[in-house]
Amino acid sequence: MSGTKNKMEKIPLPNKIEYKEVKKNQTQISIEPLFPGYGITIANPLRRVLLSSLTGAAITKIKIKGIKQEFSSLPYLKEDIVDFILNIKKIRIKMFQDEPIILTLKTKGEKELTAGDISKNAQAEVVNPELVLGHLTDKSAEIEIDFTVERGKGYVTVEEKSNEDLAVDEISLDSLFTPIVNVSFNIEAVRVGKITNYEKLIMKVETDGTVTPKEAFSNASKILIDHLLLLHGEDYNLEEEEKIEEIVEEKPAKEKKEKKEKPTKEKKEKKSKK
Repeated sequence: MSGTKNKMEKIPLPNKIEYKEVKKNQTQISIEPLFPGYGITIANPLRRVLLSSLTGAAITKIKIKGIKQEFSSLPYLKEDIVDFILNIKKIRIKMFQDEPIILTLKTKGEKELTAGDISKNAQAEVVNPELVLGHLTDKSAEIEIDFTVERGKGYVTVEEKSNEDLAVDEISLDSLFTPIVNVSFNIEAVRVGKITNYEKLIMKVETDGTVTPKEAFSNASKILIDHLLLLHGEDYNLEEEEKIEEIVEEKPAKEKKEKKEKPTKEKKEKKSKK
């Protein structure tokens, strides 16, 4: 009787999930049929996690040769340094390591400066090289910039980096780490048999190109799953770690057996010779 009382009635799960590319870096995700009320229940936390909790890369500080602070001016640069920095903040970078890296832009002559002028690096990729940063207006113009790129989450202002160590002539920047540009959702009613109040969740996820919308959606889902499993009392990561420890512990034991077996074989050979 007690087992019957504790048995929880299962809520039917959706059986159709579709990913449809709307345009470059934007995907529409449709999930149906959802139990009444579960459209908003799933959409709100997913949207929040997508916007706030995914890891990305951003330029955190710069060093421009000949410039000591952002209110200075650089000879033959059409834009003032404040506007130039605003353009630099729009550079989107995909990092392949966790440690901070320094990228360099060094050029001269009369030309249009773009993110594509940044020197290539095996540990980072500029995903919007067409982005215009500024304009050099004279053949004798020169510019050299070091960009410090780091990984992080969300949006971090300069004020929040009060403990940051800055070298001489370095300028700290507000940093937008999140790879998500926009997330929106809509809920429609769908029919399941004779029931007409089941729901279809339609989410549109747009990224900056450093990660695909599908990857971002999957990563956000995993963050929520990890937290809910913890509340449920399950920790599959811990179980995996325990399995690994068991394998590691078993290995020395086998080696001991092998060491024991070798002397016995040698003894047998000696006996046979006698």
